[in-house]
Amino acid sequence: MRLTLTVLSVAFLPACLPYALPPGQAEIGLARYATGGRGTIAHLTAGVHSASIPTLVDKPMDFGIGYGVDLFEAKEGQTSKVRTHGLYGEASRYVVRQPFWRVSVGGRGEMLFGGGEIGWGALARGAIELFQESQAFPSGATLCDVHGGAGALGIGVYTESGYEHLPDAVHAWITTAGLTFRWPFAYGVLVMGCGQ
Repeated sequence: MRLTLTVLSVAFLPACLPYALPPGQAEIGLARYATGGRGTIAHLTAGVHSASIPTLVDKPMDFGIGYGVDLFEAKEGQTSKVRTHGLYGEASRYVVRQPFWRVSVGGRGEMLFGGGEIGWGALARGAIELFQESQAFPSGATLCDVHGGAGALGIGVYTESGYEHLPDAVHAWITTAGLTFRWPFAYGVLVMGCGQ
């Protein structure tokens, strides 16, 4: 009983929680296997990317590392399940660059995990992105209203295609298309009743 009262009293106290978000990119898309009998899957990734870093936004290359998960398409009477998950490394070059949009081509390597086994993938990719570079975000004036950061904020579309040696030893060609979301480095304090 004492523990419950302590938790409840702390939960309703004013709080300022600091946060830091590394510069990065997320993707959501649909993938289709040409071989391997896997069907359509949902593809989700998130990682740290150099083209979101304040001093590297205007450079011709984007390097990224991150993590992704692929979900099987839900079948009738069943829910989607994780097919594979794992790490990726990516390198892309901006072949067209304008003040608010850019086009990139590059490659991505994957280390895939599933069913206690390890697989890999090698993919060629291209993307078109609308973006806005920000040198600095305004900071608040009080201890509980501090926010800042810099980098690039953007949204785009991508497609990638390549070969995967899946963890269950199936070899497959895959094509994926979807949306990209880019965010800058950001830091601050989340306010929950603080300074009121």
